[in-house]
Amino acid sequence: MFSISLWRNRTDVDTRHRTAVDAASVLPEELENENNLHYYGLITLGTPGQTFKVIFDTGSANLWVPSIQCPNTEDGCKDKKKYDSTKSSTYKKDGRTFKIEYGSGVVQGFYSTDVLGVGAGSVPSQTFAEATKAKGAIFRAAKFDGLLGLGYPALAEGNVVPVFDNMIKQNLLPKPVFSVYLNRDPKATPGGEIYFGGINSKHYTGGITYTPVTKKSYWQFRMQGMQVKKDKNFCAGGCDAVIDTGSSFVEGPRDEIERLNSYLRATETPAGEMETSSKVKCFSAFAVSDTPTKKFWILGQVFIGSFYSIFDRGSDRLGFAVAA
Repeated sequence: MFSISLWRNRTDVDTRHRTAVDAASVLPEELENENNLHYYGLITLGTPGQTFKVIFDTGSANLWVPSIQCPNTEDGCKDKKKYDSTKSSTYKKDGRTFKIEYGSGVVQGFYSTDVLGVGAGSVPSQTFAEATKAKGAIFRAAKFDGLLGLGYPALAEGNVVPVFDNMIKQNLLPKPVFSVYLNRDPKATPGGEIYFGGINSKHYTGGITYTPVTKKSYWQFRMQGMQVKKDKNFCAGGCDAVIDTGSSFVEGPRDEIERLNSYLRATETPAGEMETSSKVKCFSAFAVSDTPTKKFWILGQVFIGSFYSIFDRGSDRLGFAVAA
């Protein structure tokens, strides 16, 4: 079992004491929260470890970081840490090409294999992508280097074994479970926690409500409905939803999101943001899904900040409890 505590303003990690994971131990690592928009974690790749700041993303299943071969003219490579295989004694060549598209960006490159460090433990022989191209608005102002996907294997490009599946296959965890706590106070320390191998009871109150995963790619489930006050209903009759730690907002179909924002008296700015008319400038946390082909609601960090979220691969279910 290992725990990753999400902290603010931590920019490096001490890799000198990294060891093979002991399944009976909890191994913490300090990470950071950027203004409730992104939650970053520190990982290492290679021997000795090269450190990267990544988003732990349940909405994808691949691990990628910028390659030393990626020029600074690329949106996702300028001023980023870059993996250099020539500096790692445990590097193994793969060479297959890689491409993944996000709602507001695309990443291309090639696969490699090396030792992955997460927390104070290590995952041997993890295949990941070295990005040689990364274009899109999402990367231009971002402080993260790469992304570590925690979705199901069916979501992985190139049939790569995802990081969490490697942890399970290599018996690094006592249970095939990870749990996520996100602190929504941007000034608080820590900023949250990812808890691999179990559930941390100090981060929730009351009982846990479980619901089955309905499609094993995203962490998808059937949502019964949504309600604002007592008379404003959305997702009438039920709808599909996914829990996405890589998304900042709650996203949904345009007609429902526009109706919901109208109840909040939010209007669209020239930049495409939804702004309320109150004296204090506020922005709506409800956004139109930027990928129309995805016919489901996306419950991102706004939701997870209120509900401790448990991702149980052993029973293919999701658990929710009120965050403490």
